Amino acid sequence: MSNDHKVYIVHSSLYVVVLPMPETLYQKIYRKNHPDKEREKCKRWRLNHPDYKQKLRLKVLIHYSGTPPHCQCPKCNEREIKFLTIDHINNNGAEHRKTLNLKSRSSGDIYHWLIKNNFPEGFQVLCYNCNCGKARNNGVCPHINSVKT
Repeated sequence: MSNDHKVYIVHSSLYVVVLPMPETLYQKIYRKNHPDKEREKCKRWRLNHPDYKQKLRLKVLIHYSGTPPHCQCPKCNEREIKFLTIDHINNNGAEHRKTLNLKSRSSGDIYHWLIKNNFPEGFQVLCYNCNCGKARNNGVCPHINSVKT
């Protein structure tokens, strides 16, 4: 018998309903009714997988910039992974994050979303300096217009 055909009893203060319930819905109800167990399970998982977010991040950086990951600004040669980040090419990052309705504002959520959605176009890898400079310079990295003296 598949999970879609199992019968679960849903209790209410007024009535009891017996209906088929997919396993994912059952799990969602269980997590809601047992938040302490869910927190403990998540905590154990994070302890057993300490580098999970770093692996997600590295996978995304390599996909969008190649191996080794590097800043894609033509005048920047940054290759230190700790300084690299994902940039929305069209400068619509805030709007995009609102439409995604992510659980948190954690960067791990956007990396997970990018992988889950097969690395959509519209993203690039920039170092934090280029990313922040682009945000403060009308969408153009300051390196592009800089003149060396």
